[in-house]
Amino acid sequence: MAIEIVFIRLFLGALCGAIIGSDRVLKGRPAGIKTHALVALGATLVMITGEFIVIEHGDSQDVARLAAQVVSGIGFLGAGTIMVTGQKQVLGLTTAAGLWFAGTVGIAVGAGYFDLVLVAMIVWAFIFFALAPIDNKLSKRNPEYKLYLNIREEESLINVLIVLDKNDLLITKKEPINKGSTLWVIYGTLTKTQQKIDIVKLLNQVNGVEVIDFLLD
Repeated sequence: MAIEIVFIRLFLGALCGAIIGSDRVLKGRPAGIKTHALVALGATLVMITGEFIVIEHGDSQDVARLAAQVVSGIGFLGAGTIMVTGQKQVLGLTTAAGLWFAGTVGIAVGAGYFDLVLVAMIVWAFIFFALAPIDNKLSKRNPEYKLYLNIREEESLINVLIVLDKNDLLITKKEPINKGSTLWVIYGTLTKTQQKIDIVKLLNQVNGVEVIDFLLD
């Protein structure tokens, strides 16, 4: 294989990986341009190495074995980007899927299937630019809320969380406004059937708690 072909394949593999990773960077997610580019570059290199092995040692060598190890190996890398928060939210799935896709693109580039790579990247662009707005719209069908509370006792905060949990109010984050302050802000989401007045009434019944404000986004 000519060195020019090797260079083109490696460069194209890294470029496709960088394009895939750029979406993660723009959305402030882990594993950005460099990570995706390196994954795609490595996968491309593995496939090229497989071709050289076949050229040097004959058709008895199975080049597909290396590709199979890349696909399974990237799964472990992607798993490291998936996190489950204290509120049982799963984060990083799209990043993990992007890393896996970058690896498969690298395999295709390394094997020299440029037409296949072009079609795959077009479909990827369709997913992230055409389907993403639909996904965002559906995922935000429930409004987000900010709940400002004056909590005078630590036990009262626990009771607030219990009340919210019993009423299926998802909490995504909670923090004091200032260190040592009794003022707290709680972030979460509501279903369409949960009304503002209900939440305020529920929390005003908790001893040691005063609802300062309740905002919907």
